[in-house]
Amino acid sequence: MKYFLLITISIFSFNCYSQSKIESLAFDNNKRVFGKFYISSSFDNEYETTDLILKAGAFLVFYSGSESNNYLYMANVWPKEQSQSYGRTYNHKVFDKKIPESEEMVSYTLFRWDYENSYNSNVGSATIILEQVLSSYAFKMTIITDKLNMLVYEGFKEIKSLNKNKK
Repeated sequence: MKYFLLITISIFSFNCYSQSKIESLAFDNNKRVFGKFYISSSFDNEYETTDLILKAGAFLVFYSGSESNNYLYMANVWPKEQSQSYGRTYNHKVFDKKIPESEEMVSYTLFRWDYENSYNSNVGSATIILEQVLSSYAFKMTIITDKLNMLVYEGFKEIKSLNKNKK
């Protein structure tokens, strides 16, 4: 199963690689937030990193860039470390699947992410798989970078709706 997932992701990554990079916009509190995901469990290349993530207060956020563009951005924000990886998302594919054992519906979103790290100015691309259980606020996000590093985050999505006060 793990190999099937990696092969599928590799094919997806290859098909999406031709997308050109564009300028990224770092996340700040002045951006319009579309979804905020709090991390409660974390793995970096199969090494558990939950304690590190919790100490940093890390979260994932989707937000708009500015009034002059309609791109969707994502950031992996570590506020207590004053760092983030941020950038534009693209090539979104969404589908729902019913889990036979639990009868729950899970929404899968596959997309690409061109990111920049604020802490070392490195740039890269990643393939993202976001799984959201529709009957709850639980999520799992798998990030596979172009260097084949794999990050897996699990947790819960913020309950309140769109942040309409921020532009």
